[in-house]
Amino acid sequence: MNWLPSEWRPERLSPSARVGFRHLLPIDVPVVAKLSSVSFPLNYPEYWFHNFCFNAKDEFCAIGCFVEEHLAGFIVVVRDHISYELVHRTTEFERNLAIEADGKLAYVMSLAVDFRFQRLGIGSEMMRVAIANCLCHQLKPKMIYLHVMHDNVGAQKMYSKMGFQHRHTNPRYYYIDRREKAGFILVKDLGAYDSDCAKNKEHLLASDVLAVKKLSKATFESTDDPDWWYEGFCTNRDDDYCAVGCFVDQQLMGYVAISLDYYRKELEKKSTEFEDQLLVEADKKLANVESLVVSRHHQRTGIGSELLRLAIHSCLNHKLTPKIIYLYVDHRNTGAQKLYEKMGFMNRHTEPRYYYDVSGKFQPGFVFVKIL
Repeated sequence: MNWLPSEWRPERLSPSARVGFRHLLPIDVPVVAKLSSVSFPLNYPEYWFHNFCFNAKDEFCAIGCFVEEHLAGFIVVVRDHISYELVHRTTEFERNLAIEADGKLAYVMSLAVDFRFQRLGIGSEMMRVAIANCLCHQLKPKMIYLHVMHDNVGAQKMYSKMGFQHRHTNPRYYYIDRREKAGFILVKDLGAYDSDCAKNKEHLLASDVLAVKKLSKATFESTDDPDWWYEGFCTNRDDDYCAVGCFVDQQLMGYVAISLDYYRKELEKKSTEFEDQLLVEADKKLANVESLVVSRHHQRTGIGSELLRLAIHSCLNHKLTPKIIYLYVDHRNTGAQKLYEKMGFMNRHTEPRYYYDVSGKFQPGFVFVKIL
């Protein structure tokens, strides 16, 4: 399972209890439906749970909190509620809210916590993790809103603490026990949140070495790079690296490290025949993407391409002004290959014995090249 990043831990649980957050999966449909049925006075059809647990169109951020493999709570956020719902039916307030959000409006469709785990902070932590995940997605909503029962004071207090504001009341939103009941609409502006955490992409520092190393080992289990290698681009003493990290709530979610003068750094001592050709083509002004890593639970959210885009822009404005940038990629990693192709890299060469796999066998690597 790919667990989502969270240093949070409820104080009133046993220190040995395993607590984690992950995206909901099809196998979770029965337990999610069961928790929903005891949490809400509404009966949802089974396909409703299938929609966000399967998440075939990547429309939802659906996250569960698990305590010892038991579902303690779940949250479902529609990343683009305008396309999902509001184009079909809406209220005047929601239309105005969509305009205010420049068409980038997310909606908390459901949030439930098992009564045995309530008042531990699970609800607010699920909300925090979900918002951070949404903001790392390519859709990047600017506002998020939700409905809450007018008499659910506990939930209203929790949302208020998280920065949601009561902006509107729909007097007939809920229909329970054959009676209409009012629902409050609470809204949170994600602009400040976005700039503070999800878009927090900064040059790596010496203090980031441990986090960079930990992320690398968690993503590539076979990596055994020495500490001095990480220290080289994090400290960047010779100003010949562009090393950028993406941080969410001060946690490292991904990084890229580019050697801006790879001839002096490495190829002057050791190079392949193809690299010698690239050096001539680039007049020795050759950059190399030494590492591009995104945590497994934040992959396919655009972090990798955004990091690479920022790093290349930084390269072009650096005094070393490389003319060509290249990188190696695992021949089996088709996802990364597609990303690089979209960014203008071309597969120019195959190195048949590029790296060792976990079993100790040589594996080929593709060499992708981009002219700057």
